[in-house]
Amino acid sequence: MSIIERFAKLQNTLGAAMRHACILSGEPTDSFLKILSFYEKTGVLESVESWQLCRTARNFAAHDYDIDYAEIADHFNMLKTLTPLLYMTAARFHKYCKEELYIEANQADFTTEFMQIISAKQNISE
Repeated sequence: MSIIERFAKLQNTLGAAMRHACILSGEPTDSFLKILSFYEKTGVLESVESWQLCRTARNFAAHDYDIDYAEIADHFNMLKTLTPLLYMTAARFHKYCKEELYIEANQADFTTEFMQIISAKQNISE
């Protein structure tokens, strides 16, 4: 189940960071839909619908599984399909923060690993 936990953690962390960066950008943050729309306009998000699809898959993962193994397999396959979308969103968000807000992490603890993951995901999706 660690794939589910990592997928959920990535989307939750990314969503929280997007909200904070939106505040720093002076954009309205009274609803998350406005935040998503802003990032769709800036090119960080592929689309609001793609984010919501990831959220639906994440929420489905929070429920206990029945013993329908085909359903379980379909869900894990969906998470595998959607994971590169989250990684690419994270990469575009990182770029947005660096180029538009002039902010990035003080320490580059995971920068090398993050860039390797993003490069691998870009090669897979091309």
